[in-house]
Amino acid sequence: MSDDTRPSCYIDDSFTLAAVFNERVNQTPEKTAYTEFNPATQQWEQYSWLQMRELASSVQQWLKQQGLEVGDRVALMLPNGVMWVAIDQAAAGLGIITVPLYPNDREDNVHYILQKTDCRVLFIDSEEQAQLSKNFISEIESLKVIASIHKLDDQIPDLIPELENIQQVEFTSSACDCQQPVTIVFTSGTTGRPKGVVLTHRNLLANAAGAGRAVPVDATDCLLSFLPLSHTFERTTGYYAPMLHGAEIVYTRSIEQLAEDLQIIKPTILISVPRIYERVFAKINDQVQQKSKFAQTLFKHAHQIGYQKFCYRQGMASWSCKFLIFPLLDLLVAKKIRARLGGRLKFAVAGGAAFAKNLNAFFVGMGINVVQGYGMTESSPVISTNRVDNNIIGSVGIALDNVEVKLSDVEELMVRGDSIMQGYWDNEQATKEVLTEDGWLHTGDIARIENEIIYITGRVKDIIVLSNGEKIPPADVEHAVCADPLFDQAIVIGERRPFLSAIVVLNKEQCKLQRINLSNINSEDVKAELLQRISRHMSEFPGYAQVYKITATLDEWNIENGLLTPTLKIKREKVKELFKVQIDQMYAGH
Repeated sequence: MSDDTRPSCYIDDSFTLAAVFNERVNQTPEKTAYTEFNPATQQWEQYSWLQMRELASSVQQWLKQQGLEVGDRVALMLPNGVMWVAIDQAAAGLGIITVPLYPNDREDNVHYILQKTDCRVLFIDSEEQAQLSKNFISEIESLKVIASIHKLDDQIPDLIPELENIQQVEFTSSACDCQQPVTIVFTSGTTGRPKGVVLTHRNLLANAAGAGRAVPVDATDCLLSFLPLSHTFERTTGYYAPMLHGAEIVYTRSIEQLAEDLQIIKPTILISVPRIYERVFAKINDQVQQKSKFAQTLFKHAHQIGYQKFCYRQGMASWSCKFLIFPLLDLLVAKKIRARLGGRLKFAVAGGAAFAKNLNAFFVGMGINVVQGYGMTESSPVISTNRVDNNIIGSVGIALDNVEVKLSDVEELMVRGDSIMQGYWDNEQATKEVLTEDGWLHTGDIARIENEIIYITGRVKDIIVLSNGEKIPPADVEHAVCADPLFDQAIVIGERRPFLSAIVVLNKEQCKLQRINLSNINSEDVKAELLQRISRHMSEFPGYAQVYKITATLDEWNIENGLLTPTLKIKREKVKELFKVQIDQMYAGH
């Protein structure tokens, strides 16, 4: 990387994460690397690459003072920010393995992960975390230190003053080699206990470099980071890949302030899970529904003609005379929507879960080129992605140039490459179940591949088989249901049943607009209306794939009530268990 004639994403096969970080500092020491908001001063504060190395060096000295050695584990239960990066890089340079935790994860899950990995140090940053973590010291024998990055109480060391008193020494970047583990990332655990994915320096760097070649990122770019860094999708694509290119990362104040931060920061690249795009669309749609019929017509034509124009630019459609009126529609409608996301986006990325085709079409029609990618923690995580100039809506694009893909006999997608994990931490049996002897990873996803374009059609275990033998991917039906803004969330039921049913979470604001009786949402009249709305979005589905019964709720499924994972995936079995009585009632007599 130190050779300026090389592309910014160049890395040697022997590089470690800390070595790449060190080289980035040497290349652009004074350039702004990270920006975050300081609540104490109420100011956005910038950190250069050189300042980041100095901070990481201080953290390294602190880690040494705790007696940590190569291979020891430290856990980060921190929000995104400069300290997350400094601790991560410090540990990587010393050969210490990081275990990322979600800041708002459940206590039992945190306890399990800390104990499973024999963590020596836990980094925290809030009073709530302090209260729950005090029990860990006595219950987890390996855990020796809990340190906060903010002043909390006298029982927990405040890391910042300690770092300020440490004498500056040279940053260590080569205490291990690229094939050694650098992190253990626990999967979100939609069923059962989460498994710890062991990733090496080489795994993550190979993936970051491959992703960087697939999408156009450079040193002029600015990314707004809001997905948790404990999520490998954000860690690789929103942290390591930008580091290779020298792009700036700004940490949002909170999800609640994301809309405001978009206006302030005006990022050039946005990386998000589909749920965020769904919320943006729902809010826009709500506002449009309250406007005049003329405004609604303008909105409709703007995204329809915008999408046709997008298809034309991508070489997938012919020129249309309708394009002549698009500059006016763009000025009146689309430009205002782009402004909500800062107005400077070159493109956006959707990953971490399936992205509904109609939503993707809406955003590209408004001039926000959202490219859908695909991956899993076990692959560091990116396997494939659409390209900005070859964005096939409904697909997950082409495999990265350093990832091999193939289909098994049952059409399961298999992948192989330098980014595939070493295995699961302390779980040899689970490792053997997903990794073949010659290095192919079972993704668990059913797919088809056409002209190198990958389409995910379902999960091997999630395919619903009706009592008549018909097979249905539930995700397709659920996306169709949620295409109606009235429905915020949905799961489809039908395994070994005679027909499909659905449990849906209703959007309260939309219910009010549609004059749906919120006091009796499961009356026969309301359910008939809901089913009628669903059927409008499922006209292309065969009869056996239609939804025939429904149960509605106004209570959102979220992390706090245990029905969503920290990565916002629905815990299907938990939802089914919660609605067991209603499910039995829907199939009574059949």
